[in-house]
Amino acid sequence: MATIGKTAGTSVIVAGRISISFQAQKAQTRKNAKYILFLKKGLNGSPLYFPVGVYYGKFNVDGTDKAENKIENSDFKLIQKDVIERFKKIIDQTSAS
Repeated sequence: MATIGKTAGTSVIVAGRISISFQAQKAQTRKNAKYILFLKKGLNGSPLYFPVGVYYGKFNVDGTDKAENKIENSDFKLIQKDVIERFKKIIDQTSAS
């Protein structure tokens, strides 16, 4: 799970180490929000990581991303629910710290 740190347009730095590019408007993140990210490394030695499947690679777990809450795609909602259930233990542990 990642808490979004410094943002720069559609790119973010997570924990000061990983640069993630959210090129699609639907995949952008909110600063200080908590997400589970499914990432794929860029090609040809690129230092960037990209969410897998645009918004299918990013799930807000603290309810603070209002744009994500408005997504009405039933497949996304089903996958989001499954991801949060599968990673509930990790989410609870990081939320407590």
